[in-house]
Amino acid sequence: SISNGIVNPNDSLSLSVSFLSNTVGLQTDTVKIFNNSTTPITKIALAGTIVAPTLSVQQDSVLFLNTAVGDSSSDVVNISNPSIYPLTINSLQIQSSYFYHHETLPIVIQPTGNKIVTLNFQPNAFGTFVDTLKILSNGGNKSVILRGKSPSPLLTLSKDTLNFGDVAIGNSRQ
Repeated sequence: SISNGIVNPNDSLSLSVSFLSNTVGLQTDTVKIFNNSTTPITKIALAGTIVAPTLSVQQDSVLFLNTAVGDSSSDVVNISNPSIYPLTINSLQIQSSYFYHHETLPIVIQPTGNKIVTLNFQPNAFGTFVDTLKILSNGGNKSVILRGKSPSPLLTLSKDTLNFGDVAIGNSRQ
C-alpha cells in the first residue's frame, strides 16, 4: 500500500506486486490505484496459480518370479515428482506379510526428483501371491500391483521303474 505518492508530469511510478498463497488452484485479486486524473480509479487484474505436487510411478505392477519358500527376492519401484513443488509420501501400505519394504516415512521428493523404493517378497508357503502397494502423498495416491510366485518343488526320478527280481522272504535286494 502506497499513500500520498506524487507523480509529476512525464514521470512514472513503479509498483512491485508479489504473489503468495497456501491454497492450491487459481487465485485472483485486483490492484486499485486511486488518483486525481480523468480516470480516478485504475484497476490491474492479478492472477496466479499454485500447482500441487505430482505423484508419478514408473510401473503399475511388480512381478517376483520363482522365489523359494524361506528365500527372498527384491525389486524396485521408481517414484518421481515432475512438479515444481516438494512431494511428501506419507504412507506406503502393503497388507500381507509376504511383501514388505524398509522405507522410513515420510519421504520427501524434491521438484523433478525421484526415489527408488526397494520392495521385498519372502514367501512362507508355495503358491502365487498378490497384494497392492498403496502410495499415499500430498500429490495424489497411486497403487502398484505386487505379484509373487513360490513354485512347488519338482520331484524327478532317474528311473521310472525298479525291478528287484525274485527276492526270498526275509531277504532284501538293492
